[in-house]
Formats: sequence, C-alpha cells, structure tokens
Amino acid sequence: MLINMLQNYKKNLFSVILLIIGYFIGILSLSIGTSVIKDVREYSLDSTSGNVKNSVISRINTNNISDLSYNNIYKILTFMSKDVEVQLLNFGNIPINNNENYTVQLVTIINAKKSDWNIPIIKGRYFSNLECNSNERVAIIGKELEKEIFPSGIKKDSAINIYGEEYKVIGISGRKTRKTQWDRILYIPFKSLPKKIKENFIVTHDLNVASYCERVVNVIDGEITKIKDKTIESCSEPKL
Repeated sequence: MLINMLQNYKKNLFSVILLIIGYFIGILSLSIGTSVIKDVREYSLDSTSGNVKNSVISRINTNNISDLSYNNIYKILTFMSKDVEVQLLNFGNIPINNNENYTVQLVTIINAKKSDWNIPIIKGRYFSNLECNSNERVAIIGKELEKEIFPSGIKKDSAINIYGEEYKVIGISGRKTRKTQWDRILYIPFKSLPKKIKENFIVTHDLNVASYCERVVNVIDGEITKIKDKTIESCSEPKL
C-alpha cells in the first residue's frame, strides 16, 4: 500500500504529505522522549550520588582521637577500597591559591578499581585508578569554582595551589544545564594531600566515608563490615 501510494504520489499528494509529516513527528517524539528519560535518570542518580543500592555512607569513630591520624585513616581507607571507590566526605573547607578568605570544600578519593558511578564531569576527565592510588597532585573542581578561578576556562596547564603545593586541574564537575552539589567542591586523591595537612591530620570529629560500587563497605565503631545486597558477608577489624 505504501509503495503504491509513493509510486502514485502525484495522485495521492495530500496523503504523502501527511505520511511524511507523521514520520517526522514520530521521530521527534521519540527523540524528545529518549532525552527526557535520560535527563530524569541523570537527575535521579545525581540526587542520590549514584545507585543507592551500591553506596553506603559509613562513619569512622573512636574513643582515642589520635587514632584519626593520617597514617591510621590511610590504613582504613586502603582496606575499604579493595573492592570499591571510597570518598572521605566531611574533611572540611580549605583555602586555595594562598587566599585564607577563599575556602572550598575538600573531598579526597581512593580506589583500587573503577566504580560503577562517579561524579559527573562536564570538561576534562575523571581520575584514573593509578591517580586515585598515587600521590600525583591532580584535582577536579566544580564548575562554579572554574568560573571564579579560571574565567576563560581551564587549559592543559591550569593549576591551583593548596598550602604551597600545586595541583593540576584535570576536570570540571557538575552539569551544564543545572546546579548540583558538585559545583563548589574540590576533589583530590587521598594520598596526594598536601604535606601540611598530612602532618596536622588529627581531627576533632567523626569521619564520614562514602563507598561506591556493587560491593559496598560499612565501618561502625572501628569494625569494617563488607556488605552485598545489604546482607553482611564478613567482618574484620583494621589494624591501627
């Protein structure tokens, strides 16, 4: 029928025009629908920082505040990151570019393998596994920080200064079309923390840690519990 209609398009010009219009409307509707579904999924994952089934917010606490030194926390994070990506969340705000009046929230990262989710990157790239486990001074900054520090945008040699140490900016986090919780955050590998922070790492509060992967980890009262599908698999205690 369609072939006959097209072959006799002069006789059925109106029908052919309606057919073509319907075809393009169908394609447009499908494209819009696909885009909407993608945006909704992105927004949902952004609001929970990834799949909630594959992430856990853990707390590291102790009765002895000296246990929360850099070396001891590094042991815990290394233990936790064997199967997951681990982020130290409530590290606090730090000054950058030698300006005590300009502080940003710092989040440190360590992992042994690629996570099933990471913060959205709109420019540049995310950390490689090698960078996440090294003391290489690389950083990802939020899009609002980029606007303030690099008005013309980041370049290959763009860098920021943290306590006298230079960090190469390799990526910009956030979403192009809307605000997110990553717009004013600074990410660096845990092992690349500036010497000044490592030497004065003792903190006065519990540490919150986020774990991302199909296999998540929880830390409660010094005990590390591996969890899969919210079911306890095994327990062990890190040697501090």
